[in-house]
Parts: sequence; C-alpha cells; structure tokens
Amino acid sequence: WRKLFKPCAAQRLFLPMILKDVDSLLYVDTDVLFLRPIDDIWGFLRTFNATQLAAMAPEHEIPKIGWYSRFARHPYYGTTGVNSGVMLMNLTRIRNTQFKNNLIPTGLKWEEMLYPLYQKYKNYITWGDQDLLNIIFYFNPECLFLFPCQWNYRPDHCMYGSNCKGAEEE
Repeated sequence: WRKLFKPCAAQRLFLPMILKDVDSLLYVDTDVLFLRPIDDIWGFLRTFNATQLAAMAPEHEIPKIGWYSRFARHPYYGTTGVNSGVMLMNLTRIRNTQFKNNLIPTGLKWEEMLYPLYQKYKNYITWGDQDLLNIIFYFNPECLFLFPCQWNYRPDHCMYGSNCKGAEEE
C-alpha cells in the first residue's frame, strides 16, 4: 500500500519506522516559501507540551474558504484541517505513543494504525497522506502543536486574496 501515491509522496508517514535513530526532523514540501529563517522553526519543539509530537499549520485560516470544512467526507483536525507541507516531527514520541482511533477501543502504534485507517477511509481520501494525518489528529488533537500559517506559506495563501494574516504582519 506504500505505492498508493507517487514515489515519495507519502514518505512522511513512514519516517518514524525508517529513521529509527533520528529523534526529530522537519519535513518540507517543495512549494513552501519561508518568510523567516528556517532555523527558527526548531524552537517549536521546545514549546511542545508532554503530549505533542508533531507541528503543522492550518490548511486555511478562514473556515468558509477551507477545503476540509467545505468538502471533506472524513474526520479532520479542528475547524479547517491541517496542511502537511511543513511538518515538524518528534519521531521518538511518535514511535512511543498509542494513538486513539475509531477502529479498536485501545490505542494503536503509529505503524499499526496507518493501513487500517487508510482501508476505512480510502474512498474519501483526496489529499493522500495529508488526509490520513488529519484523521489521526482528529482522534488525537492533544498530540498536535498548531503553528501559524506563515510557517507553511503556500501559493494559495495569496492566489485567492490574502489568506494568511500572520504573513502580512511579519
């Protein structure tokens, strides 16, 4: 099932299992424009509480124009969903966490949960691994740190009007 998307498109889902000796990493899509020094993003790791193990930005700032709030037919994080184009991951915490889900009453390890969640929601998934991450963090919101949209500034933030106020303020 790792071949569901184009090569490497879903690799962020498997990094906790592949990079067993890596504690933390930053995954970045190629269409992201950084508006400040990328080194600054590592500071978010120090602000994680005891349950947070990843950080992502909202898919949109405004729910009424967000894709998830208008079209998603699967669970998603918060009111707008999250975009996985910039994902700060504490792999050690991911590997050691039992994740809540709607498949079984007890928690599942990351690698035990991915395929069953995919099987359950595959007919509703549009954005591949990003949709799976939204489903995971819908059931485990305490595990996600939400950072501001300016850390995942994308073309759609300015294509259809100004949709990341924090970027304008910086």
